[in-house]
Amino acid sequence: MSKAWIISIILLVAGGVAGNVVRYYETDPDQPANFERIPLNKGTWYGEERSFSASVLDVLQATSTVSRLYRTPGGHSCDLFIGYFKSQKFGASIHSPKHCLPGGGWRIQLHQTYLLSLPDGSSRQINRLVISHHNQSSVMLYWFETRSGAVQSEYGLKFDLFKNSLFMRPTDAAFVRITVPANDGDINAAAEAGVRFIHEFYDDIMSALPFQDQ
Repeated sequence: MSKAWIISIILLVAGGVAGNVVRYYETDPDQPANFERIPLNKGTWYGEERSFSASVLDVLQATSTVSRLYRTPGGHSCDLFIGYFKSQKFGASIHSPKHCLPGGGWRIQLHQTYLLSLPDGSSRQINRLVISHHNQSSVMLYWFETRSGAVQSEYGLKFDLFKNSLFMRPTDAAFVRITVPANDGDINAAAEAGVRFIHEFYDDIMSALPFQDQ
C-alpha cells in the first residue's frame, strides 16, 4: 500500500470523525440566559413586557426570549428583542431579519455595517437596517452573541457554530435586536436613540447572557 493511499485513508477517517462531532456531539452550556437581569426601568427609559403567540414561539424555536417596549418622556421608543438558543443544532437555528422581515411585509431600504462605540471605549461591528412598512419607517440595530463574542453576519454565525462544534464547546447563541420607529421620518434621530439605548442597557444585556466568562 502506497504512502499516499495511507494518508488519504487517514484524512478520510479524520474527516468523518470531525463531521460526526460537528453534527451530533453536543456540549450543554453551564447556565441559561437570565433576562431578569435587564431592568424594566432605567434612567429615562420605562419599559413594558410584550409577549408572543404560541405560533410565533413555535416558529422561533428559541430556548428563551425577552420582548419589551421602552419609552422615554421625550417621545422616543425602542423595541428590544433577545432570543437565546441553547443549541443551534437540530433545527433550532437563529432566523435572520433579512429573511423574516420581507415575509412580514417589511421592506429593507438600507442594510449596512455600523461601528458601534461602547461605553468602555471599545467598539464592535453590528448591523444597521432602515426598514419600512406602509408609511412607517424604522431603524433596526442587531447582532449575534456567542461563546466567541459578538458576531455581525449570518455567515459568521455559521462559521462560529462549526468552530465551537469542532472544539466541543457549547453552540448556544443569542440574537439581540433593537428597533426604533423613525418619528416624522427622521432616520438619523431614530438611529441616535437606538445607540443611546444600547449604551444605557449594554452591560445589562451582556450580564443576562451566559457568555461573559468564556
